[in-house]
Amino acid sequence: MRYSYATVALPTLSPAEACAALRQAGFDGIEWKVGEAPYGRSSNATDFLVGNRCTLSEADGDLARKLAARHDLTVVGLGPYVQLDDVAGMRRVLDMSVRAGAPQVRVQAPRLSQASGRYKALRDRFVAFLHEIVPEGARRGARIAVEIHHNTIVPSVGLAIPILTEFAPTELGVIYDVGNMVYEGYEDYRIGIELLGPYLHHVHLKNVDARRRPDGKWSYGWAHLDDGLVDVSRVLGLLDDAGYTGWVSLEDLTFAHDSRAGIRYNADVLSRLRAPGWGPGLTPTTKHGNTTASSTQTTTRSRRAGGPDEFDLPDGGVDALLSALSAIDSRLPAFVYERVDPVTREPETTWIGLRVETSALTPDADAFECLRAELSAARTDGPDGGVFALLGYPHDATSQQLLDAPGNEPPAGLLLRLVEYLEIDHRRGVGRVVQLRGTAGTSSEEWAQNCAMAVPRPLQESSQEERFGWSATTSAQEYAEGVARFQAGASESGIGGVVLSVRMTSPRRADPVESYRVLRSINPSTCMFLIQHDDFALWGATSLSLAQITDRRVVAETDGATHPVPHLPDGETYTWHPAPKEIAEYDVVANAIWEDFTGIAEPGTQKFSREREQRVFFGLGHLFAEVQADLATGRDEVDAIRALFPHGAAVGHPREAATSLISEIEKVHRGPFSGAVGLFRPNHADTAAVTRSMWTTPAGSVTQAGAKVVPESIAEEEYAESVLKTQALRTSAREFTPY
Repeated sequence: MRYSYATVALPTLSPAEACAALRQAGFDGIEWKVGEAPYGRSSNATDFLVGNRCTLSEADGDLARKLAARHDLTVVGLGPYVQLDDVAGMRRVLDMSVRAGAPQVRVQAPRLSQASGRYKALRDRFVAFLHEIVPEGARRGARIAVEIHHNTIVPSVGLAIPILTEFAPTELGVIYDVGNMVYEGYEDYRIGIELLGPYLHHVHLKNVDARRRPDGKWSYGWAHLDDGLVDVSRVLGLLDDAGYTGWVSLEDLTFAHDSRAGIRYNADVLSRLRAPGWGPGLTPTTKHGNTTASSTQTTTRSRRAGGPDEFDLPDGGVDALLSALSAIDSRLPAFVYERVDPVTREPETTWIGLRVETSALTPDADAFECLRAELSAARTDGPDGGVFALLGYPHDATSQQLLDAPGNEPPAGLLLRLVEYLEIDHRRGVGRVVQLRGTAGTSSEEWAQNCAMAVPRPLQESSQEERFGWSATTSAQEYAEGVARFQAGASESGIGGVVLSVRMTSPRRADPVESYRVLRSINPSTCMFLIQHDDFALWGATSLSLAQITDRRVVAETDGATHPVPHLPDGETYTWHPAPKEIAEYDVVANAIWEDFTGIAEPGTQKFSREREQRVFFGLGHLFAEVQADLATGRDEVDAIRALFPHGAAVGHPREAATSLISEIEKVHRGPFSGAVGLFRPNHADTAAVTRSMWTTPAGSVTQAGAKVVPESIAEEEYAESVLKTQALRTSAREFTPY
């Protein structure tokens, strides 16, 4: 379990003050109050619902994410007050959840005062409302959570279950609010937790007592966490026994006039109760896939979360798993794909391949039709089946061999049909072993046990860059000639910008797993990947996501401009005001991604959801844009990736003219560089551009990077930028040692 705080309970603090106070007290997450409650003035929580300084608007998604990230907090959810039937209002909050990085949005069931208190009519309207908003949430990667709340038609688990079971638990669940159930709807906690099972998405923790009013009648009222009718210690113990690993949000409604005091008081209560998962070392804090714990306390890892195929992420996180798997077999893992939140740098999901069936593509093959055929075959494996794909830079009639020695060139592409793999949900801190079409000796339960007990090997921290002896295959003079050629014909060709690259090579062969482990530790990025097949391996850490597709909703990103960001002392910030040339570079890629969508988007659904967002990776700032749309009728995930491929930020715009110019200027075919890599499963795809990457064959190691060249570019600067972008790869490379 992990502990967060609902800002509805922090009325006297600003959002920034709340984040600072929560981090100082030891909380790891924040649940934002969004908008105003229409019933606030008639509630027994008026002091918290009306005039609450810690309330955000629907336009504050970026603020929610950035404030939390600045204070090392996770945004665990949004708590809006969207009313029954207000689908448009919920869409706005769900759009906010994308910007905020919130995986969950709260919805409150209708109150009995609506529709003259007729339960069945209200229930039918509420279910119809859910059928409209739950798919909207799924398309945006946010689940809907119904709060168990008194004075509504869902005051108990028993009344929630018939509604919940009309939906998948991954898309709809409940907020289990033990304080609200004192007022109405109490059931034995053990029964409620067991009945909810996978529908238990979140917990609200507060307390209530009973008191006699002046008229002699009894009523309920909010109480301090450790002084009420809710047995907090028992509730947390039962949740822990049930294997609950999600968030528990404190929602104490007793400190109306001193929110800081409330935070400190409740942190002390959790410490005194020895709450499961509370305190240094008790709950892993995941950073970039790594898990750290206090040296003074230890965490038991033998108990697995959920079923026999699940496991708690070990201390050391993904790095521990990579160490353990490569020690078992040097060919493991077959692949790794890690998705990280680009703003908070918190890991989201990781997939690790244990056993696959691999098909290598030839240069003359239609990679996308091959992928479509492989996906069609994988559908017979059920909802967990799929394909991990590497699609190299496209070949054409002018393509040259990548390496001089025949047989040493990398494959044109690889399609890895999933047979056995790990799927890790970092928000829950839980991994799952997926086995398809039988096992190959090791059961899913044995894999889960091994993963839970994995321990990372020490990283080889000393750089071996000098040992590799890197050299550029393109000289600064040759690069300048290419820039001049583009600029001389830019107006006539209609090319707004082109990405020209520099390749760095070494005769030494890098160790894929060890190099990747170092790379992900020094340059954690939005998408990180590793793939191994025979004597070829590719790995990278790129900020350039290609597309995420869920239930026919496509979210794609691009970046323009590269701006060095100096390292500053703690507490100081660097302000970047993009120059006209940097804006020009951004406009090239923004125009490219917008045009890419026009052929695959359902009319009227295409929009920019982020524009000119500044992000910094390995000391370099970039301007990002994000476009979203629904797939048009008759289009599928493969069509979407084909339309976006190669990524406009890796080649230029317009794509066809830019790639033609690249083939004329660059001396060798790009190989994997500027291609795509990612995971495809039913109704889901998560892909990245192959940039900031390295590959190795028996002939040695190669890393390649490019710069966006526009009419205003200075050749020497673009060449230096290209070489600089390979720095993290060259620094992290570790020499291969045969076993």
